[in-house]
Amino acid sequence: MEKQKENIIDYLKRRLETVEKSIKQRKQILEKSQDEILELKNQISDLEHKVDLAYEAFSPISIQQQVIYAETDHLKEEVEEKRKEKEKLKEEIRELQKEAEEMRELLLQDMSNKKEEMLQQRSYNSVEINNSFVEQQELERQRIARELHDTTVQNLTALIHKIDFCSQILDSDPIRVRLELEIMCQTIKDSVNGMREIIYNLRPMTFDDIGFNETLKQAVNRMQKGFDTKIVLETDGNSYPVNQVVQLTILRIIQEAVNNCKKYANAKMIDITLSYKKETVELVIMDDGIGFDTQKITIRKEKNTGFGLSMMRERINLLNGTFEIESRLGFGTEIQVNIPTK
Repeated sequence: MEKQKENIIDYLKRRLETVEKSIKQRKQILEKSQDEILELKNQISDLEHKVDLAYEAFSPISIQQQVIYAETDHLKEEVEEKRKEKEKLKEEIRELQKEAEEMRELLLQDMSNKKEEMLQQRSYNSVEINNSFVEQQELERQRIARELHDTTVQNLTALIHKIDFCSQILDSDPIRVRLELEIMCQTIKDSVNGMREIIYNLRPMTFDDIGFNETLKQAVNRMQKGFDTKIVLETDGNSYPVNQVVQLTILRIIQEAVNNCKKYANAKMIDITLSYKKETVELVIMDDGIGFDTQKITIRKEKNTGFGLSMMRERINLLNGTFEIESRLGFGTEIQVNIPTK
């Protein structure tokens, strides 16, 4: 019986080694495919920039423009084919990772106490996630308090002093009072705009007014201002109503990913794709920046840094979704999120 158990363990070890090797090979192919897609999209962007729409109908170079259109369509077809290949590779990797995880569990745990250990781990993870969210809520409250104190409260305090000053010189210097009123009017406008920005960051009202897709476009346009890196947003599939918590989560992930890219990636392009599938929405964010070592990010999380990425993952876990980051130094980063819609 003991010999049979040893044989099974040896077989599991050999099989696990083979599976891990297959995963590594497919990930290398996936990374290459990701780079090819970004390169194709850059080519498409360059070609579209060359087309002069003002002279499309009557210009002598319209034949050249037709050639550019044809080449652009061809490149878009290539992008679509690469995407399909990439999806297939990802599905294969997920299946292999699932198989590898099952074998690791069999090798590391005794079947008799496996269920108890899993329940304990789930309980621990639940407490850890709850603690993280309490911490995140406190950090968010502190951020809002700082913004209100540094902008709105300061402006209102200044207005009080100016009103007192104007009441003292009202009779003696009415011209100065008029000037001060103009300044106060501008200060009030600035305060209103500041409050609107804070409210928008909490929850964009446009979700209800113009819909989710248009809100994302506007949000991306806001992020693009003052940012040299080109941000491209695409939607795929027929859109349908999505839970407001899911909408806000997707927006927050896009904002966090773009902010991280601004700070660290040094990228030329960020490609954001939101896909509506039968029972899930999928968000893919790719950049062609310098990338990073995912192992070091894990270490940083333990030192209470890299908090944005960890909170992304926990937000998605609470929605029963999946969150994956693939990155290599010098080869950019890809974030993939899948969230059930039912």
